Amino acid sequence: MKTPYTLALSDRFHPPVIHRVELQDGTVRIRASDDVCVAQVTVIILNEAGNVVQQGPAVQAQPDRWSFTSTPPLRAGCKVVVEAQDLASKVTIVAIIILSRLRGVGYKDTE
Repeated sequence: MKTPYTLALSDRFHPPVIHRVELQDGTVRIRASDDVCVAQVTVIILNEAGNVVQQGPAVQAQPDRWSFTSTPPLRAGCKVVVEAQDLASKVTIVAIIILSRLRGVGYKDTE
């Protein structure tokens, strides 16, 4: 049986996992998990020159699912950065560069 102490201690050594990032119709959908919980997911959108166009927290839709709506819409050449943070402040980052069409573009964890 895990005590709160051992659970918190193990969380310090395991960052969250970003399983999937999907870009579709201006929405960024993220599936992320952690051995305790994902405390926050942040999405950063950069233009072709690397300047931040939009940044903000994703909204938690279900326990391991998050969503972020981009305004202006995502375009080819943009870079989407997703950061998942757990309660122990461990961060996992995934970056996606949009090369062409946006339907179904994304990232999937191979584990």
